[in-house]
Amino acid sequence: MLLYGILSGVLFWTLRIDVKSKWIYVYITLLVCLVGAVDEFIQAMLPMRCFDVRDIVMNWFSGGLGELFIAFVLHPSLVVSKKEK
Repeated sequence: MLLYGILSGVLFWTLRIDVKSKWIYVYITLLVCLVGAVDEFIQAMLPMRCFDVRDIVMNWFSGGLGELFIAFVLHPSLVVSKKEK
């Protein structure tokens, strides 16, 4: 779970320059979910690995938790709207 949380953090710090809205969290979570799904489909094709939908859900959950951590702990200025400042 930790790796997909780290992946969401890396993607956030990469894309935060271009996206200045709250939607960045949704975009990053969807990208992490997509990467996790592709990873599972690749594992389905390998003879010594197996496909499991629970892994995709856990990857999505881990990416979402990583984004929540960034949103509320590391970068709260994007969460607070301009009206509340």
